[in-house]
Amino acid sequence: MTESRRRAVAIIGAGVQGLAAARTLVELGYQVRIFEKLDGIGGTWHEKKSYPGLASHGPMKNLFYPDFPGPAGFDENKPFAREDFVAYLESYARHFRLLDLISFGCRVEEIRHDPGKPLLVKARDADGRTIEHACDYVVYTTFTTVGLVPRFPGDETFPGRIVHASDLNGGVLETAIRKGERILVLGGNKSAADVVTYLESRSYKNYLWVFRRNTWGSDYDSITAGSMTLRLGFYAYYRIFRSRRLRPLAGAAFLPLRLFGYFISPFPESHPLDVGYNGAVWRKEQVAVLRRSRFHRGEIARIDGRNVRLAVRGAPPGHDEVRDAFDLIVCGTSFVQTKDARIILSAAGAERPLDQEKSDFLFRSMIHPSAPRIVFWNAAISPGRITLSSYLLSLWFHRHFRSLEEGACDPAAMTAEIDDDRRMVRENAIPDYSVWKTFQKAQGLFIEKNSGLTLKDLGLYDTRTRLILLSASPADLKEIYLRKLAEMKTVDPPS
Repeated sequence: MTESRRRAVAIIGAGVQGLAAARTLVELGYQVRIFEKLDGIGGTWHEKKSYPGLASHGPMKNLFYPDFPGPAGFDENKPFAREDFVAYLESYARHFRLLDLISFGCRVEEIRHDPGKPLLVKARDADGRTIEHACDYVVYTTFTTVGLVPRFPGDETFPGRIVHASDLNGGVLETAIRKGERILVLGGNKSAADVVTYLESRSYKNYLWVFRRNTWGSDYDSITAGSMTLRLGFYAYYRIFRSRRLRPLAGAAFLPLRLFGYFISPFPESHPLDVGYNGAVWRKEQVAVLRRSRFHRGEIARIDGRNVRLAVRGAPPGHDEVRDAFDLIVCGTSFVQTKDARIILSAAGAERPLDQEKSDFLFRSMIHPSAPRIVFWNAAISPGRITLSSYLLSLWFHRHFRSLEEGACDPAAMTAEIDDDRRMVRENAIPDYSVWKTFQKAQGLFIEKNSGLTLKDLGLYDTRTRLILLSASPADLKEIYLRKLAEMKTVDPPS
């Protein structure tokens, strides 16, 4: 790589992470181009990827970028509706002049990695034309963007629609309401609860909410209050819950947090030691709505045309089934990680694809040793604070790119760390780990490992920074981020 030109980076995705990476890497002297398959920014917050009534889990102050405050007059302790958050992201992109760097309607189909040549990104634009872009590095930010729709016995006979909550765009739900269709909402997570809340807000009663177990989540008011005692208490519970040896104590650790009001459930008859925590954040107003909702504790046993057989929780299979007819089934279930682009590895005249469906591991959950110039954005430093993670990881990407240029990247050391990750997962009895579904795991077992290593690499492994990541808002990170950014511009000047 010559010193006469700027290093070029292709960023795939113009969501929260892609914009943060672009803002940071441009500041560090990179030539940046962003490929976005949708017609606007926002990623999973784009209207084509969301459902009616979508809003942030927690207070919006946890989603502001450290160096870009929220709109004037907005209460930062309130959640942001999808429309408001997308408007905030658009303002951010305009402020840092990122919109001109984005190619909208461009789906990246292939990335060719040859150790002796620039990376070649092949994309297809909205008119079907092929675009080829040569660059030094790729930051692949797309993940958890496709909703998982489970298969049900007999689902091929269902004459209506079975959709994920993230596919309720385009008026699907509004059309069903207008036609008076019978709607089944499946799942106990926040997305399903949000859909139920939306139906109730429209005074629409022709639905049934189906979930296996009662759902506990954090109380929104406790989060916005910012009590350090509650935050540290929750962190202690989180560590106990994730510990294989201490997990039997999770129920006991959960009880005082419930009594202090940190945990809340729409269904208070839940046994206090039956944790059932899934990361949801509830507002008391929503809890009141959900308590009067029409729900069934169980699951879909079989589908026969419009007739859906619902198993009753706790009943033997085939016994005490409930039957009802539906026109639309909305699955508020989990997401699966997908990568649209094929990664082609080329070396010594031979080519092979990087198997993106293989259950394998990545270095720091982000880098494959065979393609170290491609960074997959699969990790998170601070759970629930995605903008914090985005800024710090963007700085880490720059540090990684510099290590490649300096010849300091050791594939053998990367492989050794991957083997250590495998061992840690095996010892903690997690058999289904997959690098292409890392986001959920990175917020769990790997969070401390990834955080320590990443922050240590950035020279930020100190108590103050760790407490900010745990308990404070992005505004508290502004000084740390800007200082580290200025330091890198001096120590690692752009080529």
